[in-house]
Parts: sequence; structure tokens; C-alpha cells
Amino acid sequence: MATRGGLGVKVDPAAMGILARDLRALPVRMQARVRRALAEAGVDLAGRIRSNASWSSRIPNAVSVSSIVIAGKDIRTTVTVDGAKAPEAAPLENQGRPGRFRRPVYGYRDRIVEQDAHPFIAPAVLASTEPTAKKVLDAIDQAAKDVHL
Repeated sequence: MATRGGLGVKVDPAAMGILARDLRALPVRMQARVRRALAEAGVDLAGRIRSNASWSSRIPNAVSVSSIVIAGKDIRTTVTVDGAKAPEAAPLENQGRPGRFRRPVYGYRDRIVEQDAHPFIAPAVLASTEPTAKKVLDAIDQAAKDVHL
């Protein structure tokens, strides 16, 4: 799902709410392990995004892991591409869709050209979904073993 603020993966909100509630009920030591797994997943995703955007000289350096949240019904690791460092990133991502987009030439609004899109975030997110879920579930399993649950 693409939004103005970024690209996300939709999951069942009820399931995420239950998981978030269960994670908050875990002992602090277990929560820390899950947070570390989320942080590692964010770093892995950022690496995939950088790799997918290796054709650019600015986009890879604009990618960062900015937050890890387990609150309310929200469980997420946020990976961002800084638009100030790589202003071409959003148009080239084209909301995760391949194809072409139209843009003005160097700000001249009367000169419009078509350019090929180079999605680099959406493919990384899709490729990271299963490994991220496995990493978090493995962290929960290991944490449960540590506290003998």
C-alpha cells in the first residue's frame, strides 16, 4: 500500500492488536528481545532498500532506520528515505509501481518529460515480510525459553 507518507504493508489490524497486547504483557526482558529483532529487521530492510537503489548516488545514503514502536495496536519498525538528501526518491519509487511517470525538466513546468520508474522500496518490503516475521517469532520463542514459559 502506498501513501503520501510512505509505503506500508497492510496486515489484519485485529491480529496486530492482539499481538501488540500480548507483547506488552511479556516480561521486560522478553520485550527487549523482540525490540532487538524488530531493530535487526529494520536494518535488514534498510540494507535491501540500499541495495535495490544502488544505481543512485544519493538514495542509498538517505536510507535510515528511524524508530521501533510497540504501542497500542501498533507494532512497527520505520525505515525512511530522507527526501532532503534524495529528492528524486519518491518520484522514482512511483508508489511501488513499475512503468513511467511524468515530471518537469529541472523545474520548468512547461517542459514535461516521461521517465522510467525504478521502484526500490516496494520490492524490498515484499522480500522482507517473511524473514521479518520469522525473526520476530524466533525472538519470541527464544525469549519464552529464557523465562521457561
